[in-house]
Amino acid sequence: MVPMPASSTSIIPCPLQYQARTRPDTPALLTSDEQFTFAELHHEVEAAVYQLHRLGIRCGSRIALYAEEGSTYVITLLALWRMGAVAIPINLRYPPEQLDRLLRQVSADRLITERSWIPRIQASIPIIACDTLRPDSFTPLFESKRWQSLQHPATILFTSGSTALPKAVLHTYGNHFFSARGANEHLPLEVGDRWLMVLPLYHVGGLAIIFRCLLAGATMVLGCKQEPLPDQIEAFHITHVSLVATQFKRWLDSERPVPEHVRVILLGGSAIPASLIRRAEAQQLPIYLTYGMTEAASQVTTTRPGEAFACPGASGHLLPYRELRLGEHDEIHVRGKTLCQGYVEGKAVHRITDEEGWYHTGDRGYLDEEGRLFVTGRLDNMFIAGGENIYPEEIEEALHALPEVSQALVVPVPDETFGYRPGAFIQWAGTPLSLEDVRTRLRPHLARYKLPVVLFPWPEHAGKGSLKLSRTHFSELAARYMERMP
Repeated sequence: MVPMPASSTSIIPCPLQYQARTRPDTPALLTSDEQFTFAELHHEVEAAVYQLHRLGIRCGSRIALYAEEGSTYVITLLALWRMGAVAIPINLRYPPEQLDRLLRQVSADRLITERSWIPRIQASIPIIACDTLRPDSFTPLFESKRWQSLQHPATILFTSGSTALPKAVLHTYGNHFFSARGANEHLPLEVGDRWLMVLPLYHVGGLAIIFRCLLAGATMVLGCKQEPLPDQIEAFHITHVSLVATQFKRWLDSERPVPEHVRVILLGGSAIPASLIRRAEAQQLPIYLTYGMTEAASQVTTTRPGEAFACPGASGHLLPYRELRLGEHDEIHVRGKTLCQGYVEGKAVHRITDEEGWYHTGDRGYLDEEGRLFVTGRLDNMFIAGGENIYPEEIEEALHALPEVSQALVVPVPDETFGYRPGAFIQWAGTPLSLEDVRTRLRPHLARYKLPVVLFPWPEHAGKGSLKLSRTHFSELAARYMERMP
C-alpha cells in the first residue's frame, strides 16, 4: 500500500512510481490484447509525459479526453496526473458536434481524441490525436516528479444525475487518494487481486478503480466491452468488480455460475432492486451495496460482508475520511477529505458547501442504531397528491418486494381531483400482474393515496448505455401513454 502522507505534509509518493520500484514485475494493467507490469506501465507513462510536454501541456493545463477506453486512455490519465495537469474525461454519448459547449463550460485547453473522429468534432481549442502519445522510443527531457501533491487539482468530472445539464465537479488528487484509501481499508484489496473495469472512466465509480489499484498494487483489467461479463470474469480470473443494477441483472440472467475467485461485487449507482438482492442471497454471492456520488469522489458508505442480506435496504457504514449527518427533512449531508472543491464554470470554481463545510446532497435517509445508512429517496423527486407528499422511491421499494417484479420506476401522472397520482413502469420477472392485483398486494404496506393508479410497460432500451435511469425520460413516456388512453 502506498504510504499515507505525514501529518505535516500534503504530498505522497507517486503511486505508479512507488509500485514500479517496489514490485516492477507485478501485473498492473491487462486488456484483451495487451498486458503491462508496473515497470512497463511506468515506462509508457513516462513516454506520454514526454509527448504531452512537447505539445505544450504543463502543470495546471485542463485536458479533455474524448476517446475509446483502452490502455492508451489509462496511460494518458496517469501521464496527465504525473505532470500536474487536470484530466477531463467526457462521456462518449455526447455527439462530437456538441462537444464545444462542454469544453467551454470547463475552459479546457486541449482535447485528446481518436484521430478518425477529428473531422467531425467542432471545438475551438487545439486537438491532439491519441496515437501520438505512445511513441516507439523517446528521450526524456527531464525526470518526472516522484511526488504527488494532494492539494493539486486532478480531475473535472461531469455528474451523471437526473438533471438536464451536467455539473462539472473539480477534485484534487487528495480527494481521489483518500476516497481510494478509505475504500481499500473497508474492502481489502491486495497485490495479485484483479479489478475488472466495466464502469466507464468518465464516471467517478470507474475512475476510482484506478486509484484503488495503484494504491494497493492490484491489477487493473480493461476487458472488451463487447464481450459478455461472465466471459471476462472467467478469462481474467477477476476478484473484484463494480457494477450497477442493470449490469448485475444481466449477469444473473445469464445463469452462469459466479466463480469462487470473485470476492467482491460492489453494487451502486442507484437503488438495487430487492429482487436482485434475493437472487444474490440464494447464491450467497459476495455483494456489497454502496452509496456515493460524484461530489464525494465515489463511495460514502458501503455494507460489510453479509450485511446486504441481513439488513435489506441498507447502504452500509460510513467509510474512513468521510463524515455524514442528517439535516432538515432527513436530508443527507456529507463532508470530509473526499469532498470535491466545487462546481466549475469557466475558470471559476463555485463552492458547494454550507458555512460548516457540509454538502447538502438532496438525498433523504436515516441511520439505524448500528450506524448503517438507509437512503429513502430524493427530495426533488417528491410530488403532491391531494395535499399528501409522495416519494416515488418508497413505492418502488414496495414494488421491488414483489417476486413478480424485476424492476420498477414510479412517476407522477396528472389527475383532475388530486393533482397527481402515482404511475408505475414495471419490468416483470414472470407473469404480469393486473393493476388491481398490484394494488391489493401493496395495500398492507402503503397508504391508499400511494398505490399506483396505472401501470406502464417497461421501455425496451431503458438503462442501456447509462448508469442511471432518467426519471425525466420516464415521465415523458408516461405523458405520451396517458395521451393515448381513453
